Amino acid sequence: MKICRCGGIPSVMKLLLKEGLLDGNCLTITGKTIGENLEEVAELAKGQQIIHNKNQPIRKSGHIQILYGNLAEEGAVAKITGKEGVLFKGPARVFEDEYSAIEGIRNAVQPGEVKVICNSGPKVDRVCPKC
Repeated sequence: MKICRCGGIPSVMKLLLKEGLLDGNCLTITGKTIGENLEEVAELAKGQQIIHNKNQPIRKSGHIQILYGNLAEEGAVAKITGKEGVLFKGPARVFEDEYSAIEGIRNAVQPGEVKVICNSGPKVDRVCPKC
């Protein structure tokens, strides 16, 4: 089931508001607050298995992990989606960017290989002059 079939982003926002994780008093471009905009939005579909509330997470820890090792001597950030487990072991296939990773995943990657994508993710290349 995809998120759009569960209720979509507005339903996720309604859940976040209900759980106190979103400030419903913020004014939006509609001229109404987030809370007002979400009043008529349906809650997440009953029985859906995609979006979990904070009391029933997929994992106890967050999905961002810091890695160190022979592939990341100075450290790296990994995004773990939730169901892979806590240990990765096997040959690594390293890609220099997102585009080569997509091509490699389509044509070369074998089950059990660890995929490493370099030069992807957030990058800070200048400092804000106001900071």
